[in-house]
Amino acid sequence: MGEPGIETSPVRAIHNGIQVLTQVNGLALDIYLLVADVDFDRIPEIVPPERFEQDGQIHIASLGLEDEPIEDEMEAILANMDSGDTVLFFCADIEAYHIALDFINYAGDRQFLHVS
Repeated sequence: MGEPGIETSPVRAIHNGIQVLTQVNGLALDIYLLVADVDFDRIPEIVPPERFEQDGQIHIASLGLEDEPIEDEMEAILANMDSGDTVLFFCADIEAYHIALDFINYAGDRQFLHVS
């Protein structure tokens, strides 16, 4: 369970997900995990406006929709990121959400704000 060399700490709960800061092999990555369908229109609601003014890319991915293991999907994406990058992982269901959190060695509170 989890990938060696990955340390994750919580930043904040968000609607249907969580934002975490993850250190992967010396890279600092801002990761958002949401249980939701990919919705590009929601990205400005999820990611703070100042993030769009900073250096680093914003990546978008879905997890749990393919036959490929979630861990493999995440590893392929994280391997192509640079320090300061942000990634939004839209998880197909709560199981994909928990598998993703396990992969990044997250041990904190997994609760999130539900959309009302």
